Amino acid sequence: MSVHTTPFEAEISLTADQPPELPEHIKLAPKDLTYISDRLQLIEPTILYNLIQQYIQSNHDPNTLLIIDVRTSEQYIHDHILHSIWCGAIGEKSTFTIPYDIEFETLENLVVIDNSAVTNLDEHSIACKYGIAIAPRLKGKIMIVMGGYERFSAEYPFLRTEKVNYTSLELKSVHQLPSEVIPLLLYIGCQGMMRNVDINRDLKIKSHIFAFPKDDYTEQRGISYLHVNFNDVTDFNTLFNQCFDFIELYRHRAERTLIACPLSINESAVLACGYLMKRYRMSLLKAYSQVKKCLHSIRPNTSLIRALLEYEKTLFSDVTLYSNAKEVMRLVRLESSPFYL
Repeated sequence: MSVHTTPFEAEISLTADQPPELPEHIKLAPKDLTYISDRLQLIEPTILYNLIQQYIQSNHDPNTLLIIDVRTSEQYIHDHILHSIWCGAIGEKSTFTIPYDIEFETLENLVVIDNSAVTNLDEHSIACKYGIAIAPRLKGKIMIVMGGYERFSAEYPFLRTEKVNYTSLELKSVHQLPSEVIPLLLYIGCQGMMRNVDINRDLKIKSHIFAFPKDDYTEQRGISYLHVNFNDVTDFNTLFNQCFDFIELYRHRAERTLIACPLSINESAVLACGYLMKRYRMSLLKAYSQVKKCLHSIRPNTSLIRALLEYEKTLFSDVTLYSNAKEVMRLVRLESSPFYL
């Protein structure tokens, strides 16, 4: 059975003579820049990269993500982002194609991408025009990728595809990649991702930190590693500092590090939080929120969160910078494990 390149099954004809008409009240984009900034949000390519990984992790849940490509149909057919659908304007008409079978009311993330023009919220850009046109259908903001397709495809060329139609089996065969905590520097993932040679090559990973048995680790040529055994740790502050120094060593070489644990939701997230806290002088609450944005499924255990709270005290002499321990613990305990794990 053949399906569209997106699991949303939006029946968009790239050769249709007449696109569906928009309601009269949303045909023209408002000129009020305040309205535009309230409904549109510029995002870095790394955010879209992470959203795609979360979409794959959710088994292609149609409520998780919709990527709309508003470039020309010829550009889309030549190559486009995996899982995106084409909804550009046809000819010189002022209306856009809007997928009719998407449940916009329950859609969590909608991303619009054009070719390269968008560097600010300019109501004259194609992406912003489309975002304003579709905004009345959504509750949240419409995200627009800075630098457009040219920048995204340059940073993540392995997410480009020429295929327009995919079978359901082909979609399922697309593997989730590590989440990008710091662009072009720090990634977190699971044990299987670290073992995958293609993933390490595509992301240009040069160093590994892993928190699973050393016997299960497979050394790869050109990649250095640091093994962390959480079961034998007596001093977590030393552990966090050791991992920080290891990542910094490769950061100064402009090389990237992947942190992995069995499910990518516990130890790897904790080590990423520790690195953010020390490098950016960031509170645990802010660091945790940052990692959570990159990978929604993280769920560190409470003992490791307490270790991070103690680590925070060694980093900041000003007690006003400390996270509220009760707030942090409450945040972690109230989160439920994702249904797809």
